[in-house]
Order: sequence, then structure tokens, then C-alpha cells
Amino acid sequence: MPEPIGELARGPVAEFHLEEIGPAIYNKAIADAQARLLGRVSDLNAELYRRRISILDSAREQTQESAVIDGNPNPVPDPLLDSSAPPGLF
Repeated sequence: MPEPIGELARGPVAEFHLEEIGPAIYNKAIADAQARLLGRVSDLNAELYRRRISILDSAREQTQESAVIDGNPNPVPDPLLDSSAPPGLF
């Protein structure tokens, strides 16, 4: 059976752990947290991109529908595909 550590011996052991092992554990925890946050931000970027594409597709459909409704058989040029469209529309 192991012998219990006394108050005097416990101090240096705890100090050793804090000085020698603590930084490695801390750095690993920071790296794990950073990887998790980067994954979450990446997921967020992908979701925002999907929503932007969905909004743009919806706007294109509405523009095309309104052009046909107004009796204009020629579709409105898509500013994202038409290089002659003025910049800054979308």
C-alpha cells in the first residue's frame, strides 16, 4: 500500500506538476479549443454561403418572372454572369 504524502512533500510535487506538466496540458487544451472553433467558423461560413446562393437564386427567379409578366420576352441580364453589368449590384 502506498505511503501517504505529507504536507511538506506535497508542495514540491504540486509545484513540479504546475511548472513541468501544466504548460503542456494548457497548450493541448488551447489547441483543441482552437480546432473546435475553427471547425465551427468553417461550418458557419458554409451555411452563410448556402444562404447567399439561395437568396441570389430566388432574386434571379423573381427578376426573370417579372420580366415575362411585364411582357418583355427578353430575360433581364444576370449581373453575376454578365460582365457588361455595372459593378456593385450584388
